[in-house]
This record gives sequence, structure tokens and C-alpha cells, in this order.
Amino acid sequence: MNFSDGLNPFSTTDIRGGVGGTGRGLPTPSYNASSGIMTLKFTDGLNPFSTTDIRGGVGATGNIGVTGRGLTTPSYNSSTGILTLNFTDTLNPFITGNLKGTNGKNITTTSINNDNKITLLMIVPV
Repeated sequence: MNFSDGLNPFSTTDIRGGVGGTGRGLPTPSYNASSGIMTLKFTDGLNPFSTTDIRGGVGATGNIGVTGRGLTTPSYNSSTGILTLNFTDTLNPFITGNLKGTNGKNITTTSINNDNKITLLMIVPV
């Protein structure tokens, strides 16, 4: 080590420390999603470490999405097996491929309930 006045330089021997001992070994940590606590258990079985709740706070509410298109009464063609969903905006109906099942299963009626869920009634020949 040299000083700015150029006088009395100073030297030491190697001041690095030796190699440390082998670590404790950390297998897969565990996380409890209900409590937000992560636990680290070491391979030596001593002194496991558990965090406090590490979950973040609830984020801000996102923007309200656009209003849906509005589903009108679906129609089903029993000859082709195609279900057509028409919307109140009258644009781009959704048309399925053939929905007929194996062994002659066929949809006989379609309806929309109060929860806006489509109900398909299938008749299975015996």
C-alpha cells in the first residue's frame, strides 16, 4: 500500500481467509399457499427456517371489460348436427361442426336458461 506522500510504503502478507466449510444443503423448499409461509429445511435436519407471510398485497382492480355481445336463442340442425349461436349484435354467428355423437346420438332441443347457459338435450337411441 502506498501513500500519497510517497513515504513509508506498507506491505502485508496474504490476507485472504481460508476456504469455508461445506454448506448445510438445501433440498426443495416448501410453500404454503394458504398462509404464504415458505419453509427451508436443510439436509442436516437442524434449524429449519420459515418466513413470515411472503404474499404481496391485493393489486388494484382492473378496468371493466366491454359488454358482451348477447346470445340469442341457439339453433340446431338435427340433419347436419350443426349448432348455430346468434348474437344480439347480429354479427358473426358462432357455427360449430357436426356435434352428432356416435351411435346416432343427436341433440333434440337447445335453450338458454336464466344464467345464460346453453342447454343441449341429447336423445340416445336404444
